[in-house]
Amino acid sequence: MLNPTEKLFVLDYFKNNRKPFGLPWSAYTPFFPQGFRFPGYSDSRFVINVFTCCRYTHTSRDWQSAVSKAQSIVSQLTLPEKANLTGGIGSVGRCEGTLGRVDRFGIPELCFQDGPTGVRASDFVSVFPAGLTTGATFNRDLMEKRGEVMAAEFKGKGINVLLGPVTGGPLGRSVYQGRNWEGFGMDPFLVGEAAYATVKGIQSQGVIATSKHFLTYEQETFRQLYAADDQFTLNPINNTVNTYSSDVSDRTLHELYLKPFMNAVRAGTGAIMCVYNQINGTQGCENDKVLNEILKQELNFQGFVVSDWSAVFNASSAHNAGVDVTMPGGATGGGYKNLVTGQAVIDAVNDGKIPIKRLNNAVERFLTQYYYYGQDQGYPKVSYKDGYQGTYLNGSIVNEHVNVQTDDSRNTAKQISEEAITLIFNHRKENDYGPQGYIPSRKDVKGTGLPLSKKARIAVFGDDAGPNPMGINGCQLWIGPGSNLCPGNSTNNGTNAMGWGSGAGYFPYLIDPLQGLTDLTREYGSALQSNLIDTDLDGQNGKLIEQFAGQADASLVFVQARSGEDSDRTDLELESNGNALIQKVASSSNNTIVVVHTVGPVYMDDWFNHPNVTALVFPHLPGQESGNTLADMLYGNVVPSGKMPYSILSRNDSSTYVPVVREMNSNNQIPVPFDEGVFIDYRYYDKKNVTPLIHFGHGISYTTFQHSNQLKAQAVTDNSAYPTEVPQNTSVGGESSLWNYVVSLSTSVKNTGSSISGKEVSQLYIGFPQSDNLPDIPVRQLVGFKKVGSIKPNQSQNVQFKITRRDMSYWNVEQQKFVMPDGDFTFWSGASSDVDTLKGKVTVTIKNGKVSSTKS
Repeated sequence: MLNPTEKLFVLDYFKNNRKPFGLPWSAYTPFFPQGFRFPGYSDSRFVINVFTCCRYTHTSRDWQSAVSKAQSIVSQLTLPEKANLTGGIGSVGRCEGTLGRVDRFGIPELCFQDGPTGVRASDFVSVFPAGLTTGATFNRDLMEKRGEVMAAEFKGKGINVLLGPVTGGPLGRSVYQGRNWEGFGMDPFLVGEAAYATVKGIQSQGVIATSKHFLTYEQETFRQLYAADDQFTLNPINNTVNTYSSDVSDRTLHELYLKPFMNAVRAGTGAIMCVYNQINGTQGCENDKVLNEILKQELNFQGFVVSDWSAVFNASSAHNAGVDVTMPGGATGGGYKNLVTGQAVIDAVNDGKIPIKRLNNAVERFLTQYYYYGQDQGYPKVSYKDGYQGTYLNGSIVNEHVNVQTDDSRNTAKQISEEAITLIFNHRKENDYGPQGYIPSRKDVKGTGLPLSKKARIAVFGDDAGPNPMGINGCQLWIGPGSNLCPGNSTNNGTNAMGWGSGAGYFPYLIDPLQGLTDLTREYGSALQSNLIDTDLDGQNGKLIEQFAGQADASLVFVQARSGEDSDRTDLELESNGNALIQKVASSSNNTIVVVHTVGPVYMDDWFNHPNVTALVFPHLPGQESGNTLADMLYGNVVPSGKMPYSILSRNDSSTYVPVVREMNSNNQIPVPFDEGVFIDYRYYDKKNVTPLIHFGHGISYTTFQHSNQLKAQAVTDNSAYPTEVPQNTSVGGESSLWNYVVSLSTSVKNTGSSISGKEVSQLYIGFPQSDNLPDIPVRQLVGFKKVGSIKPNQSQNVQFKITRRDMSYWNVEQQKFVMPDGDFTFWSGASSDVDTLKGKVTVTIKNGKVSSTKS
């Protein structure tokens, strides 16, 4: 690493010369003394290690100074300049979205870029595990770290605004929603905590986070209007005159869909993106009730609202409703049917349709974030062209190929992928294997599940184990090309490490499972054979599969289900003949281990209880390190600790799943009634008395844990509150008293194994008082989780939770506020949402808004 003097030298250079990291050494030499070199650094390593050593962390923030500076600038701007800062300039910019420049105040073109898993459509960047995968870690520290290292890469490319994280839009109302994998799970508390941590991590680097999609964006079908000749949409029926309307009650909107955004606002998210769809009959980006009344007034949101791309139909309607920045603007491609330009804003102001005070406020909101995060102070310039991998375009350099990958990025991506791997069941018990995680005698290998013996002969099956023959980015490209190359139920898509659409990144590399396993079998001196063909299972290929499976000590079957932006899932079947493949292998191997890479629930009834299926693993969507992390887990080098961020039902109960609406009514309207109210996922299944095949929060380890049946509670009396990253205003995220802690609870988790240390997630659920005066409230709701460990064998760790007033309240429609009722609240602690795993229980009695008693 660089010594302190060298670091100061480099930082001083970049501060004064404003050159981005990652240029060739020759670009920097004029500043440094003649002959100066960094000892031990070649030209190529200089780029990466300087970026690593000097990664930006903005700490000297002054909110009032930023506000004052923004107001001063706005008072001097002309109307065209204001239009430049409130709308995109279209495809002439280098980013997915670009705001126009204002040269006389030193404001450059400002860059907005997808997405939630890394810098989309650019080279030399990392692709991190998906939001759903990150949610499965139940680890707040990793959630924040992911945001931090991801934002460092965005900053290194010169990006001002990161279009993420997905903050409960979608939340997972329907398992068929094509973009559920972009979010952190199907529970508002889990998603809210993940959103808070991610926003905090992103903005620690001086990059503006965009929490999206606000609000009730719960299906892809009919989401957006496209031009009639659009080649990108997967849904021809989207070429309509209307978008769908999420028809949702006031209580459901507040208690379910708003809650994660409350956390994001509490974290100080600089931007929030409004949606394509209508909300109760009014377009989401032209919805005064949602944007002005709820977001800006009720939640006291301090940042700016940016539209989703082509989600604004009318400039004055959008700006007056609370939109501050419209995208993409200009004359851009992509099949957009409606584009609002800067000239439209100018005309609307001149015609009196947009008050100049409203436009000034929009510019102030954006510039305040710009100055607050120090983006006017030596921020890197944009060094790439969105979606373009070449160097030159029209005779100009548009891609400087700045390498922003770091060891920190790779290690973080790998750790998230490791901690997210969820072991559903496993026939092997801890005493079946030694401390090294393998069985010394081959006769003990067969039929024992995981971890694999390091000397075992393994066979690998399924297209999902291997590479995509069309390249690692063949399924991650933008909607049209990506989905056409990798259609659902294709038999040659390769491993599923990410969904498609704007939420996908551009892989610099992708370690598939076969590669990861091959590397370890070579290291261990064992044997591996594979058959990745998923067709002809009743013919010659089926015979080969049976032969390989019969010879192996362990047979690994890789299956998948994909989805992405602009299309909803049509069914929940495993793709590429997955069910049949598993049964074919299990017919010949009594140690069949199934690995499922999926965007959400799938049907597994045909083989779930098959006696020869000895282990089931969900790595979710692991990103670039997929094969490395999975191989380490399968061989016991990593102890699984992931938990399911959603539930899965059996096929017989699948009618309980909430469908998406796929047809217009006779009036060409698409109403989507949210009749289930506040009940989604396990909340809904509890209400319907449906027992999931796999419960929300479930996941086991290679060791065993005992959750204490002792759960103790006491009142919080010190006026402490849930933290905010907006110190200038404690009421952000809603009324300040909602964030006060009411009750503190404590329990413990013990590792009851004999030889393996492991991590476990302690989960806390709440039940509201039983009263005829209260609305219909879920039986149990997640209100706390803590990842503990690594816990050594026969040792325990204590766990503490603090519960806010908000999480003990319901939305009172008459009073138009969150209300904490009097009565007996029940808290349960344990391993999942399954009541049988909730061992700790305590009753907390609230009287006149305070804790009056507790009883274990």
